[in-house]
Amino acid sequence: MASAAGSGSYDLSLRGRVYHSRELCREAHQPLAHNAMLRDELRAVAAEAARTRRRSRYVAPRPIAGGADDLGLVIAVLAGGSAMCTDCIANQTDIPHAEISLLMVRAHKRFRVETPNVPCTVCGTTRRVYRLHEPGASDLRLVMVALWNERLCLRCLVARTRILTARMEEILATLGRVVRVTTSAADCEGCSTVRDVLTLI
Repeated sequence: MASAAGSGSYDLSLRGRVYHSRELCREAHQPLAHNAMLRDELRAVAAEAARTRRRSRYVAPRPIAGGADDLGLVIAVLAGGSAMCTDCIANQTDIPHAEISLLMVRAHKRFRVETPNVPCTVCGTTRRVYRLHEPGASDLRLVMVALWNERLCLRCLVARTRILTARMEEILATLGRVVRVTTSAADCEGCSTVRDVLTLI
């Protein structure tokens, strides 16, 4: 009788652990889905930036040495840790194919850039690709996406990216090596309050 009772409690305990493990699996899918959404948003941002660059060419001639924001566009598409070939970087940033290698030389002076022969994340072709190896590269991507074409105070930027304030200062310093990050007193587009807001230029 005691053994039967013990067996029943064991079954309940096992059933509870199985249920708990299934709950953990379901919860684990949420960050993955969130990361996929951020990746799609980053691609949309890069595509919009490329369209803006194309439109700007009708207003002013393209500089001979390339635009000042070209390196920022390249870093933006690589910031999520993607390994991309030259063709795909050119297609996603609308930067001429011939300029990509020169931009990657500039990027290598500021970041650790790897060039393995592995499948490209975008087209799947195995060839020489570029991959940004930077501690916290996903955090860098989050900040770039949050500040792209928006003015946010530090509090709203921390809330939107869920990155600690102390870590945020380090990320902004890293980001400042690629694009210009300015601070000015203006309406925050997150909380609609006049504060010191951050903007990418």
